Amino acid sequence: MIYGETLFHLGVGVMCGAAALGVLSGVIFAVTGKRLQKTLDEEYGKKRR
Repeated sequence: MIYGETLFHLGVGVMCGAAALGVLSGVIFAVTGKRLQKTLDEEYGKKRR
């Protein structure tokens, strides 16, 4: 019984860690994307749509 419960809690911990890393990655990519867009706009001008 303890083995199954341990696996359950380990799985929940892994999922929480993956969710936290996903949120962190999203924030990092948003910040670096804005910085990259600003650099590209300065070098090549605004994107024509």
